[in-house]
Amino acid sequence: MDQNIAEIISQTLPKVSFISLYCDKSYVEMHEKAQTWMNLETVQLEEGDSLEDLMDYILNTDSKYLSFLEDRHWFDADKILKMVLFMEKWRDCGIVVSPRGVMEEDGSFLARGHYLFEDALCGESFIGKKFLKYCIQKQINLYGDLSCLLVSTEYAKSVLRGFRMESPDPGIKRTAFLYRLLSHTELRFLEDVYVGIYVEPYSDDSDMRRLFQDYLRGPLQIYLGLSEEDINSLGTSPQEGQGPVKLATRKITFFCESKGQLYNVEPVIDEARARGYEIHMTEDLGEKADIGIYCQHRPKPENSEFSVILLHDLGQGQEHWPAFWEIEHWDIYDLGILPGPFWGEMWSRTSFDYYTIPRHGAFALGFPKGDTIGDEKIGNRAGELREELGLKYDYSILYAPSYENDGKEHDFVSALQSLPVNLLIKQAHWPGKYQSVLEDIARMRDMHEGKYNNVYYIEPEESIMTALAMCDLIVSDESSVMAEGLMFGKPSIAVMDWKIPDTTPARYSCVPIDYVYRCNKADLRENAEKFLKGEISLARMEEWRDLLFGNMGNCSRDILDAIEYYTGQGEEKEFMKFKLRPKYAYQVLWDKD
Repeated sequence: MDQNIAEIISQTLPKVSFISLYCDKSYVEMHEKAQTWMNLETVQLEEGDSLEDLMDYILNTDSKYLSFLEDRHWFDADKILKMVLFMEKWRDCGIVVSPRGVMEEDGSFLARGHYLFEDALCGESFIGKKFLKYCIQKQINLYGDLSCLLVSTEYAKSVLRGFRMESPDPGIKRTAFLYRLLSHTELRFLEDVYVGIYVEPYSDDSDMRRLFQDYLRGPLQIYLGLSEEDINSLGTSPQEGQGPVKLATRKITFFCESKGQLYNVEPVIDEARARGYEIHMTEDLGEKADIGIYCQHRPKPENSEFSVILLHDLGQGQEHWPAFWEIEHWDIYDLGILPGPFWGEMWSRTSFDYYTIPRHGAFALGFPKGDTIGDEKIGNRAGELREELGLKYDYSILYAPSYENDGKEHDFVSALQSLPVNLLIKQAHWPGKYQSVLEDIARMRDMHEGKYNNVYYIEPEESIMTALAMCDLIVSDESSVMAEGLMFGKPSIAVMDWKIPDTTPARYSCVPIDYVYRCNKADLRENAEKFLKGEISLARMEEWRDLLFGNMGNCSRDILDAIEYYTGQGEEKEFMKFKLRPKYAYQVLWDKD
């Protein structure tokens, strides 16, 4: 663009002060040049400058808006542009906030704002003091830091005149400045994330927590209406976890809506029964329980005195990895159980915020089904079923999708029915509330059953472990069945252009890790033939088995030991070696100086 034209355009745009808080000059220049907003006045606070100097600048600038830049932040190129346009639209608020993402050093996002609050925050108006009180009481930082804000200069001048920074400890001054801005106006939130903060290694933040508590016990406590209990609750980081509680009960409720969920926890049921626990089973996720064990996406653990959450699916939420816990919050449970090192590493990378962390911590204690590998009952049942079905060939290919939709089963049968193999079809056992899926399953079965001499149906109520023991190759979309096949050393083909109807519109299969062979449905037959001839092998299957499945054979024992320890009924602590530790520092309420 011609320089004269650029100058004319910039003079017609509101001026924004781009204020660097003790950042390196080259870092500031990089961010400034990247911004698409053309009327910036860059201001650098350097070592020796104080926040009082910043306030003096604000009280005298003719800029219309203030934007801040701190170390270890990423800005979208349109960050200031989008925030100014939003502020120009909503002139009733003094501050607009961009949700803050969290990033690793390589630039990959670990979280994009607070997903659960996205709809509630977007474009809504909040009274600053009430919003801060909510965040403090819940220990949830929804406002980010100074770098997330665009502030009306007129508003800032009105609240900073007469504001004295002498009282807070030097380590908390930036927070005092941030809270002064946030607490005296209306806030509005952008929908998209335009700011990211880079993670820092895990560290003990207890000293800063005490400093923050002392700051809150000043005039701010009265102004925000905080109780002493509110402030005291901030004394411990959720990353540290809570200690055992006393719970005098010998009753465990297992919440299972389907046979598949039952099979997931059956080894734990057997272990609990052997220890003398009273066992109760229910499909009602809202039922009250003493000790409740869950493996669903959206249960109601608040109805249990003590709650435990397990995965029901080793590919659970894989389209969001590693940010799985943005979608399914685990802070509402007492214990979180993960299946092995792979999931444990994902948890450690993302345990920088409250929603990841169960009250007593997360443990990579294993996948309960792994306790049954080598159990002769599985082999015996597989043998019985082979006889019952009268399998024609020695080689069997298992079709086991996550969802039955769009004629997937017909694609499978049409592509492979003329091969000299048994085609085993095992649909998941769906609860009655998923009527459309059940109708698709019934329609496909009616289309194929009895029409081909090598197509066999394994009933949905049968354990998937039986089907895995019977097959030589697995075909699916993105189902956990392919991961579970690793326990039996069985390879899998994922059909990537089969659609998954859990979004609108339906999305394509998502298989982000390479323990399976991936192809489109047009190539399914060709690749199945190659497996049949031994021309394809998956080199990393054993490695992935060890990453996905840890503590095999001892998982159920250790889960019960953990429950007994944290309910004050047992002293065995061998399971503690599987307790997961956070990799990165907690995203705290205070702005970092």
